Amino acid sequence: MDKATILYLIFIPNLILMVYTLMDIAKRENLTGYRKNALIYTTILFPVIGLACLHIPAGKNR
Repeated sequence: MDKATILYLIFIPNLILMVYTLMDIAKRENLTGYRKNALIYTTILFPVIGLACLHIPAGKNR
């Protein structure tokens, strides 16, 4: 398996755990509406962009 596949396999359970933790934080801190959505979307967005960048060939000669 290549590195990207391993990272994707690790990423999915980690993403579920992050969303569960954020929902718990939002419940304790009484975050509602756009604040809760912004917290979840931001936490998901950055790792997804990082994984997408793994597939972009940087500096390779074709």
